[in-house]
Amino acid sequence: MSTVATTIHARPIPRADAPRETYVRRGFFPFAESHLTGLPPLFWCLQLYIFLSVSALDEHFETTIQSVLPGALNSLGPRMLIGSLTLVMAVGQMVTRRRAMPAAVGKAPTVWLVGFVIASFFSTIWAYLPGFAIDAFIGHFTSMLSFALILVIVQTRRELVLTILTFCAGIGVYMLLSWWEWRGGRYDYAQGVMRMVGAGSAYADPNSFAATIVFAVPLMTWVFVSTSKAWVRICAILFMLLTALAVLKTSSRSGLVLFCMACTWALVFLPRGRMKSAALVVAVIGAMTLPAMLSESQIERIQTIFSGQTYAKEESTHGRVEGYVVAWKMFEQRPLLGVGPGNWSPYRQAKMDGNPLMPHNLTGQLLATRGAVGSLTFLAFLFATLGMAWSTYRSRKQAGGAWNVAVSKLACAVLMTYALLFISGLGAHNLTRPNWYWCSALLLVALGCRSDEDADTHLEETPS
Repeated sequence: MSTVATTIHARPIPRADAPRETYVRRGFFPFAESHLTGLPPLFWCLQLYIFLSVSALDEHFETTIQSVLPGALNSLGPRMLIGSLTLVMAVGQMVTRRRAMPAAVGKAPTVWLVGFVIASFFSTIWAYLPGFAIDAFIGHFTSMLSFALILVIVQTRRELVLTILTFCAGIGVYMLLSWWEWRGGRYDYAQGVMRMVGAGSAYADPNSFAATIVFAVPLMTWVFVSTSKAWVRICAILFMLLTALAVLKTSSRSGLVLFCMACTWALVFLPRGRMKSAALVVAVIGAMTLPAMLSESQIERIQTIFSGQTYAKEESTHGRVEGYVVAWKMFEQRPLLGVGPGNWSPYRQAKMDGNPLMPHNLTGQLLATRGAVGSLTFLAFLFATLGMAWSTYRSRKQAGGAWNVAVSKLACAVLMTYALLFISGLGAHNLTRPNWYWCSALLLVALGCRSDEDADTHLEETPS
């Protein structure tokens, strides 16, 4: 009798409210299927759209694509064509009831983003120069299109983790293309230094390129922590090392600040143990060795971050500060809907001070080009996403279970990505960055995706 009692006490009965784990086949992650069999064509169309958006392959081979596509389609580009076709197919499946309407459609971030799209549309109609505004609106809508596609198409844990891996693969290809072009002699020369640029054209300038790769660090860190594959972790480590070197090669002061913030967060994010200790050692070695690869001019440029004269006298920095003043004057002249997307430069030249310089700040870009209506709806979308991410981070962390912990960490990565975007927005007009919309959509999907994603997946009680 005593032996039986001892055995019972050694293995306590599971609680009724204990987290239920999904036992899955071996794959990239221990908490979700990641095999590629049985996925619908619509899902693959989405992955192609995301991969092109992140890797900039269509921009890298822009000349070749222009020679193949006819004029009407060439003006839209393969990315917009694939995204639009994918959205039409998804809507068609929902109309025919082959695909259910996701519950996230009624959530606050979705509602406010739709409001922002409507506000931007009216800003385009009543823009100072509608021709400029239409082109800019189409480009911005393309970046926002990913939100709707992810929300409608990605419905299971397997599809979610594969989509995240597509993002990481895309940014990895973007990094390799950028290094390939750098080795081929493509660079920018300014202020006495050779500056590395990114692949393609949309975010090619050194500051934008540095910000682009740093914005991917939180999601890449989440994959590094969550994956069960050693080679995936090796790829994430290589990406981080190439990012550190690329940011230094760009001589981007804002990029360096963002990268230091991202690395500090990543070190805190890593779980305690050998992984964190090794990362600390690598970070210390990198901080001591990487600066030795820089020229004297690059070091002097980076050192100006800590000089007060940089913000008072340097033309590029002073122009960013001046952008706030000009933006407020534009807002006073057209407060409701702004001057319209893509109209900052022509309006400033004709109506303000004759200077075509862009605002180089998110606040000015919102107030001046979207007005009060666009600014308020965009901010509402952001704060709705931030509130959702913060509450998810806390609640899922306390709930326990492999999947809940993974979602909690994903919410933490989203919060850090938004922090980087906000900091970058102090000195860059990053309203059209698709990261604002990808992060919100991925988190919305994570909160509502199904766990019984495959017919052979079964649930078991987890011993407490």
